[in-house]
Amino acid sequence: MAKAAARPLSRAICSGLFYKPARLAEVYLNFLMGKGAGTGWDLAREVGAASRRVKRPNPILFDVGANLGCWTEGMLQQFPTAKVFMFDPSPGCQAAIRAKNLPSTSLIPCALANRQASPPFTSVPRLTAAARSTFAETPRFEN
Repeated sequence: MAKAAARPLSRAICSGLFYKPARLAEVYLNFLMGKGAGTGWDLAREVGAASRRVKRPNPILFDVGANLGCWTEGMLQQFPTAKVFMFDPSPGCQAAIRAKNLPSTSLIPCALANRQASPPFTSVPRLTAAARSTFAETPRFEN
């Protein structure tokens, strides 16, 4: 029964009518479970989950949306010989990361996306992690 309902349910949720509310519910539930950045972020759990996926003693890691570099610090504790490429477009975050002087890291001062674009970017200088960028359209899931 569940397998039969999965495809039509997936199509309905990914339709224009339900996509945004479903996406908001997903984000909310992820925050409750300690996944992703934000208030109440369970950094130890996220670093632990990522560490279990690393199969090499000297990994190359990517911290996309590095913010203050906390995830990178945790991963470097697990893998001291790792090379980490950190991406963050916020000048305040970049300054905070540089001040930490993390070993074996490269800070790339840009945002990453699934296509080339130059969307508007707003950064609040006094608030380290306050930045916002908006793409014209959020891609939808497809079966």
